[in-house]
Amino acid sequence: MQRTSLLPPATDYKQACRPSWFVNERNEAILRDVNQAGRVWLSNASVRGAAGLPACITKHRTTEQDVRTVVEEVLVAADRVAAHA
Repeated sequence: MQRTSLLPPATDYKQACRPSWFVNERNEAILRDVNQAGRVWLSNASVRGAAGLPACITKHRTTEQDVRTVVEEVLVAADRVAAHA
């Protein structure tokens, strides 16, 4: 089972960062789970119709391990959501 996929590149910043009202139920559940856990914070977005869970990285001190933590938290949340489905 493939748990992640790459989104197509956005054509502009507005398109990539606008809120999405079309995020599917599983992504909504993953989003809630990740944010409730509190280690990282995600938003939601739709890029050309594909639902995504973007992390907003704004500090210049963000490390590769910080980014890996985001990925790990999303995968753990996805497993929890799938276990309750």
